[in-house]
Amino acid sequence: MNLRRWMGLFLLCFLLASARTGWAHKIALFAWEQDGRIHAEGRFYGGGMVREGQVRVLAPDGTLLLEGRTDEQGAFVFSPPRPGNLKLVLLSGDGHRSEFDFEAGPALPETPSPQPAPQEDASVPSPDVLRVEIEAALEKKLTPVLKALAEERERVRFQQVLAGLGYIAGLVGVGCWLASRRRKPQP
Repeated sequence: MNLRRWMGLFLLCFLLASARTGWAHKIALFAWEQDGRIHAEGRFYGGGMVREGQVRVLAPDGTLLLEGRTDEQGAFVFSPPRPGNLKLVLLSGDGHRSEFDFEAGPALPETPSPQPAPQEDASVPSPDVLRVEIEAALEKKLTPVLKALAEERERVRFQQVLAGLGYIAGLVGVGCWLASRRRKPQP
C-alpha cells in the first residue's frame, strides 16, 4: 500500500476511536409531564446518571424561567412556570450540554380531597372520588410510557446522526473508487 492509503486508514481509525470516546461522555436529557409537574432526567450515554447537573428552564426567547440541579438519580422535578413551549437545558459541569424542547400543559388546579356526597347507598363512591381514583391509576400506568417516549425521541436523533455518517462514508468511498479508476493507465 502506498503512503496515502496508510494515512487514510490511520485517519479513519483515529476518527472512529475518538468518536466512540466522545459519545461515551455525551449526556442526554429526557422529560415528561406527570401530575401537572415536569420530570426531567439526565444521563450519560455510557449509562451513568448526571448527578448535581445544572438544569435551566428557558422560554422560547431564551429568558431564564427556572433553574435547579439534578439529584443523585439524575432527576429534576418542577412545576412548569407557565404553559406552552419550554426549552430544558442540562449542563453536566464538565462542559457537556443537552437540550430538550418541551410543551408544558396548563398548570393543574389544586384538587381538594373529595368528600363523598350524602347518598342512600354508602358503598357507591361519588363521581369526584371515582375521577380522582381513575386519574391516579392512569398516571401510575402511563408514567413508564411517557418516560419511554421521551427516551425514544433522543434515540431517533442518534440513529439519524449515524445514518448521516454512513451516507457520507459511502459517498467518500464512491469518490475514492472513481478517483482510482481515473489514475489507471488505459490499455
